[in-house]
Amino acid sequence: MSTRLDDGQANTITGVAEGPCSGGAWLTPGSYTSVVTADSQAQYLPNRIRLQNGASGLTYPAGLCLQATASGTNSYVAALTQGLFILPVAQAGNAGLRIATADNGAGQVANPTAGANGADIVGTQLTAAGSGGYAICWV
Repeated sequence: MSTRLDDGQANTITGVAEGPCSGGAWLTPGSYTSVVTADSQAQYLPNRIRLQNGASGLTYPAGLCLQATASGTNSYVAALTQGLFILPVAQAGNAGLRIATADNGAGQVANPTAGANGADIVGTQLTAAGSGGYAICWV
């Protein structure tokens, strides 16, 4: 019997690239998302979700971009939303450390700036890593 840490699901979301999306970068909901999803239809359709590269100090990312995608109404982008990731580390950290997105928005993780229980926490670092290295993280 094997243990599946990803609950057997793909844990992705698909949306339209509001701007160019870089593979491996943190994504955030686009500015048009609230308008597109505000209608009375309570169903998920990819063309109702807008995604874009995350900015500095991103607090609630939509996920990690799976592939580089140009912007446009016909350009769909997929984002990993939950699971185990091997991520670049911007600051040295130990296993068990709560992590936040790094200020550069390039898919890196760093120490939380709002404290151990702050709003910028996106997951937990499961392996120790030095600055510039890689760690297994649960996001």
